[in-house]
Amino acid sequence: MRDYIQKIIDQEIPIARKMGIKVNSYLPTRIVLDIPLRANRNHRHTAFGGSIYSGLVLAGWCLLIGNLQANNLAGDVVIQRGEVEYYRPINDDFEVACALVDMDQISSFLDRFSQKGKAKIMLNSTIRVRNELLAEFTGKYVALANH
Repeated sequence: MRDYIQKIIDQEIPIARKMGIKVNSYLPTRIVLDIPLRANRNHRHTAFGGSIYSGLVLAGWCLLIGNLQANNLAGDVVIQRGEVEYYRPINDDFEVACALVDMDQISSFLDRFSQKGKAKIMLNSTIRVRNELLAEFTGKYVALANH
């Protein structure tokens, strides 16, 4: 599934390809993306806020795309709303992780999507460098069935 998600990122999200985003690991309940600082730095040589936000949003999007694919469900995933907290400047390559609280959260989402062709879910993503929390995101995602 990791290779599938990487292929989708590279083909369908041009900005993610330019940002150099790589899928580090994937499980149905957790995804980790690697983002290089060099392609995402600002004038102060720290991570650009837009790149941070994009990576945080993308992690949740990728987690959902992977879960839809793994369950043979076709649909589009979009972000409806998101909020980010930037705690400290990021001055190194960084990891973005999106993890579910439990498997019931994704099971409910997939059941709703299967039955109604639409489902919403709140996801949290974080950025850590050397285990220090530097940014966190909460977003509402919507999946819509392809008709």
